[in-house]
Amino acid sequence: MHAQDSTFNRNNFQYDVVSFRLGAATDSVRTDIYIAVPYSFLFFQNAVDKYVADYRVSIEIRDSTTDSIVFTHSNDNSVVVPTVVMEKLRELDQSRADASQQRVHLASGHTYVIHLAVNDLSKRDHAAADITLHTPSFSAAGLAMSSVLLFRSHSGARMVPNIGEDATDLTPVDGGAFFEIYNAPQSTPLWVVHVLTDVNGAEVSRHVEVLVPDGTPRQSVFTKVIDDDLWSGSYRLRTYIVANVGDTADEPNRLEEVALVKNRRRLRINGGHGIPLVSNDLDEAIDQLTIISYGGSYDSLVNAHTSQEKRRAIREFWDKMNVYRGQVTTRPMEVFYRRVRYAISHYTQGMQGWRSDRGRMYIIYGEPTSIDRNTYSAGQKPYELWTYYDLNLRFYFVDQFLMNDYRLNGPFPAAGTFYWERDGQ
Repeated sequence: MHAQDSTFNRNNFQYDVVSFRLGAATDSVRTDIYIAVPYSFLFFQNAVDKYVADYRVSIEIRDSTTDSIVFTHSNDNSVVVPTVVMEKLRELDQSRADASQQRVHLASGHTYVIHLAVNDLSKRDHAAADITLHTPSFSAAGLAMSSVLLFRSHSGARMVPNIGEDATDLTPVDGGAFFEIYNAPQSTPLWVVHVLTDVNGAEVSRHVEVLVPDGTPRQSVFTKVIDDDLWSGSYRLRTYIVANVGDTADEPNRLEEVALVKNRRRLRINGGHGIPLVSNDLDEAIDQLTIISYGGSYDSLVNAHTSQEKRRAIREFWDKMNVYRGQVTTRPMEVFYRRVRYAISHYTQGMQGWRSDRGRMYIIYGEPTSIDRNTYSAGQKPYELWTYYDLNLRFYFVDQFLMNDYRLNGPFPAAGTFYWERDGQ
């Protein structure tokens, strides 16, 4: 795995490894290692008015040829979150992460194995990842560019990096891509071409910006990469710098040939147009919405065939659903997708939890006031009796074949039923 494509999201934490030229040196590079540990991985202990979590990040870098250790570092971190903030995060089902950065000088044109480890110091959970990094070689005079790092926002030379390949929260206005360009001739216009392709290599979107070098040996570049209509899926970001404006419209294969310098990296979107989709599959996202849709909205969803039509149908569904008592609110959407995630995590057994009878009822009505469970006994199949006292409703689920497949005994609610208000504000 090369430095220009060294972004991952696995093993409970996210990281990026990006390389830059180190001053005028040609025999070494500056490598920045970014690590983001999500709150969901950490064990927070309640300390009266705050929650506290402690964890350790360890980095070990080995020379791939000799297997000798060239760098090792360990750092203990403490995360302190006020109780009111933690309760709000849990209420809104929002995730956060604690980020750190380590800067290392490595030999250019060399291959290293980087071992990253995160240890929760309270519950002793452990996560690790190994990366094979081939550092780039930057010539003394030739045009070159660094790795590409995504950012959430920036002001002047300061930026908030987007660590890892998950670019869901990047916006076209504030977010984008950062890299450095070296030895560009002064006042000679260059063009930056960002091409996003899907997993099959098909172009999804393209951003072109003109770059006028300032004549310095190193110039920082902040450009846009995210399209406002970019939806869920995995993508490859290809960045090219070309000398002629006519080349900016070329196909990716042609750009690979004419580009003065180029780079690439992976990214992933887990939502779409401000909608926090649970699935990266648009067909599945449509199926989930049919649980609470009816009439024209249902017809629009099931009759959407192309990706563009499906995205438009989902947007239009929530545009209509989010208007409540004359006020625009995203609350119904937030409740729906939170319930879908809960159904997946609690009712998946042989089928995805949101497709199960209990999962569908949970999505429609939310958490029951009480659940009466009865395990298997002579003459009695396992069952669950869900009671909603505030709605004066009861639902009876039976595990007929003793396979933890609880089916509703009785009719389903009328199409379009969705009691999102029960989850509160």
